[in-house]
Amino acid sequence: MAAAGVEVEGVELSRAMVDQLRHKPGGESIKVTIGDMATTRVEGGFSLVYLVFNTISNLTSSHHIVFRDGTAEYREIPFRYVWPSKLDLTAQLAGMQLYARWEDWIGSPFTGESTQHVSVWQKDR
Repeated sequence: MAAAGVEVEGVELSRAMVDQLRHKPGGESIKVTIGDMATTRVEGGFSLVYLVFNTISNLTSSHHIVFRDGTAEYREIPFRYVWPSKLDLTAQLAGMQLYARWEDWIGSPFTGESTQHVSVWQKDR
């Protein structure tokens, strides 16, 4: 996030997931069970996705296994969860302030139960 790249009247827009670790048991590493895996049909096969959370480092890895035409392909995508309040602080440090936050693109209210957010930050005047 950098206010320098935003015009005087401009805004920065972000859509992100909200950390769901509050719904998981405590511990250093949490592996999602088979019941929590998402299965999706893909052309010629299907794909499995599961997540592994590390609550100490706040790092998460998304594991994708695609079974297609008798072969399996595996990819791991690492990412870090960031609470909306930390994004607000980052924006503030970059010279921006929160303008609006919704749960989705249609403007539903953002609540403590929201699983994602759409946030808009505006450059300080």
